Amino acid sequence: MFALLTPFGLLTTAIGATAAAFIYLRSIAGSTTSAIVDIVSRAASWGADMILN
Repeated sequence: MFALLTPFGLLTTAIGATAAAFIYLRSIAGSTTSAIVDIVSRAASWGADMILN
């Protein structure tokens, strides 16, 4: 029984680690994307201010 449990435990751990890494990478990508969007929107509003004034 313990022999059956160990591969299953390793598989579960591997799946969990993969999922955690995926979520971590997605959160990094999300932060980067929102930062880029923030910079672009600020640049656009600054450009609009320059054109209007």
